[in-house]
Formats: sequence, C-alpha cells, structure tokens
Amino acid sequence: MMRGMMKEEREGEMKKGKMIERDLLKRDAAVSTALGTVLLLVIVVIVAGLTCAAVFSAADAGNTYTPVVFFSASANGHALYHTGGEALSIEDIRVFSGSRDITAKTLISGEPWSVWKTGDLLDAGEGNPVSSLTIVYKNGDILY
Repeated sequence: MMRGMMKEEREGEMKKGKMIERDLLKRDAAVSTALGTVLLLVIVVIVAGLTCAAVFSAADAGNTYTPVVFFSASANGHALYHTGGEALSIEDIRVFSGSRDITAKTLISGEPWSVWKTGDLLDAGEGNPVSSLTIVYKNGDILY
C-alpha cells in the first residue's frame, strides 16, 4: 500500500510539474518577445547614434569654413565698408592690392586694427583703389 501511495504521489507531482512547466513556458514566451523588442530598439538607437556621430565628425574634418561677409566700396574709391555678416580678424584675412599684401598698411578709423566689424570702414590708402583690392580668407577663399 505504501508503494501505491508513493507512485500516486509521484504521478501527481509529475502532473503538477508539467503544469508548472507549461505555465512557465507560456509566461517566458511573452517575456522573451518583449525583451527581444526592447533589445532590437536599443540596437537601432545605438546604430543611428553612431551613424550621426560619424557623419557630423566627417563634416567638421574638412575645416573649409568661410565666413559670410558683405562689403561695399566707399565714395573715396580706396576704402571698403563691412556692411554685414561676421567680424573678421586680421589674423584670418589678407588684403591684397593687385599682388601686394597691404594688410599691415590698412587702417580702420585711421588706426591699426585687429577686428573688422560690421559698420567699420577699412581704408586701403591712396593708390590702392577698391577695384584692385582682394580680400582672401585663411583657407584660401576669396571674400572680395
């Protein structure tokens, strides 16, 4: 009789075990789907971030920035007004009259200058007409 009880108990426990295992499998299926979705989303976000970082760092690597600046000739014929855009530093530009570099000889308000801002008049001096002036930015682009 003892053996019969044990066998029945074992069978009952096996049935319980199968039911518990079946319940766990049902619950695990839902968890693994949700977990897979979250992991896939994380991977997509990481790949998108790395792609953006690569694209924007490659754009900066060229260092071909040129400021946006507007000039107009003065009435006296040998001076330029900075009529709009970014300020220019004397270290970043060269002023040429023909093929001569006259940057050091130019004046703003009658004095040597370091920054040429909007509204300032850059005087190239007598003998340097505006038509012969060329302003070159440090990366080689011609501003005027």
